[in-house]
Amino acid sequence: MSELLRFEFRRLFRSRTFYVCLGVSFAVIVLQLLILLATTAITDVYTDMQVAMPEYNALSLLKTSTLSEFSLIAAIFVTIFSTDDFSGDTIKNVCAKGYSREHIFFSKYLSTLAGCMIILLSGMFFQFALGGLMFRQLGTAGQNFALSVLVIVLLNCGYHAIFFAIGYTMRKIGGAIVLAILGPTMYELVASLFDLAISQFAKIETSFRLADFTIGGQLVRMGAGDVPLSNVGWAVLTAAVFIGIFLAGSFFINRKRDF
Repeated sequence: MSELLRFEFRRLFRSRTFYVCLGVSFAVIVLQLLILLATTAITDVYTDMQVAMPEYNALSLLKTSTLSEFSLIAAIFVTIFSTDDFSGDTIKNVCAKGYSREHIFFSKYLSTLAGCMIILLSGMFFQFALGGLMFRQLGTAGQNFALSVLVIVLLNCGYHAIFFAIGYTMRKIGGAIVLAILGPTMYELVASLFDLAISQFAKIETSFRLADFTIGGQLVRMGAGDVPLSNVGWAVLTAAVFIGIFLAGSFFINRKRDF
């Protein structure tokens, strides 16, 4: 499997898709920071505007950089990279060399995961550095700051598992990209509507919110200044459930399928 992993990582670092997605993530971060800076400047000028603006600093931006652009970029990158072999004869040539389906599956999974983590971590630290320069504030680390950053990375591994399962199972780039982009968004929307129906129409008083146990909902929780340890535990559980379900599901679905 080591030779297959080297092959996949060589393809990853030679892939134009990988570098385009990495560049797009940097461009989106720059645009977002410019918009935040302009909004803050406008609010400072019109001091009579009763608008409560959040305090932006390098540390807060480090945790919030994954809330918008990463899932979209990761969905495109993972689905393209995981379906590319099926559009040609690459996967058949790999099988002809005697590699097992399990080794092919996990080498593809690990290489796409590595690509996603490079895009994610590069974006986080780029926003941290550029945000610190633009807003000239480092900020203070809140409760469980380092732990919440690690959990943010783990939650995004959950997004990767979803996108990889979709791409590797569907094997068609167009449909896989559409489903990878819309699927998690629709699920989180349905969860929010479910919570609204429970509170507004069923008139049930409960602290449970289904939307809090989506990856997007947990990323919002982890992006807060102070993160209680109980929230960290629920976020880890949410990530583990998504990774486990989608990784195991895609593995067993594709275990005996013909290439």
